[in-house]
Amino acid sequence: MHEMVHVWQHQLGYWVKLHGMLLHPGSLWGLLGDPYQYTLDATKKLQDYNMEQQGDIIADHYALSSGLSALSNSGRQVRDRSLFNLVLADFLKDPSNANARP
Repeated sequence: MHEMVHVWQHQLGYWVKLHGMLLHPGSLWGLLGDPYQYTLDATKKLQDYNMEQQGDIIADHYALSSGLSALSNSGRQVRDRSLFNLVLADFLKDPSNANARP
């Protein structure tokens, strides 16, 4: 599911390869934190998270909605599952809206 989010991002015009190249070297050199780690915040929307966080958020939401456990370490830390619905509200309403990209 995580990788399918990158397909969705690309289909909406997001430059996945370029942003991935910029995001990952920073984490390798210690300039940035883990690009996958996220903390859900009720005041944020999906577009407020980077491309890797979006992949994990949507994958975790899908897993939890399917009766499974969250897949990522970040997702397993979420105690209030309604936060997923708040963060993903606009995306779930209209996945074709390019404003949901990072």
